Amino acid sequence: MTEINIFNPQNFSRELQLLLICMKAESEQSFENILQPWLEDVDWGLFLNLAKHHRVYPLIYMKLKNLKEGSIPLDVIQVLSQEYRKNTFQMLHLTGEMENIFRHLGELDIQALMLKGPVLAMDLYGDLSHRTSKDLDILVQQRDLKRTEEIILKLGYEKVAVGDHHFCYFHFKKAINIEIHWRLHPDLGIEPSFDYLWERRRITPLTSYPICFLGRDDLFLYLVPHGARHGWFRLRWLVDIDRLVRKGLNWGYLIPQLLKFQYQHIAGQALLLAQQILNTPFPMDIQIDSLIRGEKSYKLAHLAVFYIREIKEPERSNLPWNEYFHDKYYYFSLLPNLRLKMSYIIRHFKPQKSDRETMPLPKSMAMLYVILRPGLWMWRKINRV
Repeated sequence: MTEINIFNPQNFSRELQLLLICMKAESEQSFENILQPWLEDVDWGLFLNLAKHHRVYPLIYMKLKNLKEGSIPLDVIQVLSQEYRKNTFQMLHLTGEMENIFRHLGELDIQALMLKGPVLAMDLYGDLSHRTSKDLDILVQQRDLKRTEEIILKLGYEKVAVGDHHFCYFHFKKAINIEIHWRLHPDLGIEPSFDYLWERRRITPLTSYPICFLGRDDLFLYLVPHGARHGWFRLRWLVDIDRLVRKGLNWGYLIPQLLKFQYQHIAGQALLLAQQILNTPFPMDIQIDSLIRGEKSYKLAHLAVFYIREIKEPERSNLPWNEYFHDKYYYFSLLPNLRLKMSYIIRHFKPQKSDRETMPLPKSMAMLYVILRPGLWMWRKINRV
């Protein structure tokens, strides 16, 4: 498989390059040899911030803690150790709450699938403490949403947000966030049905109460669009893809599924990024090669490098002009077909709350916002500048 270069590592900060070296080293001996030239002139504060931002500090700590004394400043190791311990407690906390919630769902015969969280840490990393998680993502059937919400509210959670494909709840005493999904993704087209995913479910060995989660190949079909939607701006998501690939995937099953759900361009993006950033190995297969070599996959991977380098997430507000158009172009390019692209364009012409705040109009004249929206948007941008 001929190498395709999507970015020049020299455009990354020295600290980010050092972080990548720590993440992709495969053996302790080669790691120490490769690492040595990079340990001079390092801004260790920036290095720690990057490790925290990308949510990879547990892995970085595991790599650096056994280096010979003096290789890494002691205070850096101490900070990583503290964060590692805090994450271990957090993951144990989430595991206990996850089991509690699934027991209550089970009592009402509500079928539920964990999407990420502690089960993903155990499945891909073999240890709770090696991956971070800030919340619990649970997929249920749409018909069970009302009953599920009743359980969540009775357990002391409060609804704090409504998304396109999930509801968010927060427990203020336990400091735990839960997302109840009825779809895997908000607006990336068709996706596997719940019944199909349920038939292929696995049960985690992590808890005494049976908690179901996605089959390994279905996990790939979920994590790839999720990471793409966020521009892979946290390297943790690429590490997940790397671990999945290394554990073995059924490409004979996956390739037709990627084509069916029109995920082939974002799968190609993920594989290309993982290959070049983490040295992820792939089988010599003409179909996998065609995914990586696809022009759209290459373009999406190149666009995503911006978010990794600049530590920024797509689809944010109050952006400078150049970043605003980069975001819109990136998200538009993710959409797999003309119908979704047209829907995305039309959505931007619908009146928004910010339009009403910029120019309040009576309800009888609300339709004017469709015409005024471009001008109001430009007015807000100019005022921000």
